[in-house]
Amino acid sequence: MMERHYQRLNRKPFPYGPEFFQEMENRLPDSAWVYAARLEGELVGMQVMLAHGGTAHLPMIGFDEVKGRAASVYFNLGYNEPIALCAAAGYRRICFGRTHYGLKARRGCRLEELDTYLRPHSRMGRLVCGLFFPARARLLEWRVAEGLGHVRQ
Repeated sequence: MMERHYQRLNRKPFPYGPEFFQEMENRLPDSAWVYAARLEGELVGMQVMLAHGGTAHLPMIGFDEVKGRAASVYFNLGYNEPIALCAAAGYRRICFGRTHYGLKARRGCRLEELDTYLRPHSRMGRLVCGLFFPARARLLEWRVAEGLGHVRQ
């Protein structure tokens, strides 16, 4: 399910092998869950949720484009069910990921700016990062503005 979804959206293979979900279960037994959606017994979607310290993260979702869309799997697995589960478990925050900003804002999410710091060891690495990260930041700002409907076509 994840492989097909990832291929469809990213045009490249899912970055983790078949052992990924078993390893996640083995290494994070109390903080990682995979939820599945079935329609007439057939798997039509799945969502990964990681939680720690009162915050849940939803890093990946996969669903059947045709059957999943008809059954609103994206909204049920991606929003409705995690919100209900997190509220029942007492989590204070849910991080929904880095895409579909407009859709998430319409559902009450707010954008939160997070920083990552990187200190390359080499002079060349510092030069490349000095060029790359400002350009990446501008691209992300544009994507967020576009997602929220603040960019004119």
